[in-house]
Amino acid sequence: MASASPSSLPTPSRDDAHQGLDERTSNAACGACHATELAQYAQSHHGRGLDNPVFRDEWLPEALPFCADCHAPQGGPGSEGARQAVGCVSCHVDGDTVVRAAGAPTHADVDRALCATCHQFHFPTLAQAPRSAFEPSMWLQATYSEWEQSAAAREGQGCVDCHMPRGAHTWSSGHQPPPLHVTARRASATRLTLELEARAHVGHAVPTGDVFRALVVEVEARDGGGAPITRMLRRRFAGHRGTDGRVVLQAGTDTRVPPPGQGTRRVDLVVPSGPLRARVWALRRAPPGGLSGAAREPRPETNPGARRLLWEGDVP
Repeated sequence: MASASPSSLPTPSRDDAHQGLDERTSNAACGACHATELAQYAQSHHGRGLDNPVFRDEWLPEALPFCADCHAPQGGPGSEGARQAVGCVSCHVDGDTVVRAAGAPTHADVDRALCATCHQFHFPTLAQAPRSAFEPSMWLQATYSEWEQSAAAREGQGCVDCHMPRGAHTWSSGHQPPPLHVTARRASATRLTLELEARAHVGHAVPTGDVFRALVVEVEARDGGGAPITRMLRRRFAGHRGTDGRVVLQAGTDTRVPPPGQGTRRVDLVVPSGPLRARVWALRRAPPGGLSGAAREPRPETNPGARRLLWEGDVP
């Protein structure tokens, strides 16, 4: 996990309204005074940290406690604490301190380093995930580092400025407004070039987060003839045999769209000569075997219910 912790953030002393809160305090107790925030949270990714259908598809093949540490930090699967998911106190209580924004409308004091505790961490060790082949010194998620390299960070824009607008506890996915600017042009009658760039408000690579996420570029003839031409943009890994004979997966190519200010992603395709329709999809895939199978190359149509259209355009 990242070294940052809530206790390193500037926070106020505990006031009378928050006396008695600790890591066991229920969401319902917080909702007695914060009903609006609790209602928003209940429908969010944090509120459904352990029962989100997409997460469960990824997690259930192995059900690693390593994953539950962030998806249900108040207790493992089956416990009373797990029902709190990423509960209020997961972010707002640290020992004897109530972590909050200290009146700042953008939650500046609980941004950045606090988010990094669950959005910047390494692959598990063999002790944590016995079937994992990934080199544990690699970042499994590096969203915080990506943000540090982005134009958003240079302009002082933090995580909650996009994901918690006006303090809303909805933790929006960031797909609205669309995260990408896409241009498509023909290099010749049968060659198409697409240029994908993260928009200025995006604070990380697209997609960011875990290795189950990818982009799919899809091009097809507008008359519907022929199969779509696809290209998947994602992190890939290369196997290297260690001295103990075990194959270890290390970082290979990364064809995702880089953070704003760090360049673009160019995709060149051989296409039919007639009018075309191009699309870019965000894909959440659930390969067999959970994390252990995450390095496998999936078919683009994998888990079609987890696809979300990010961009669509016609090419003459």
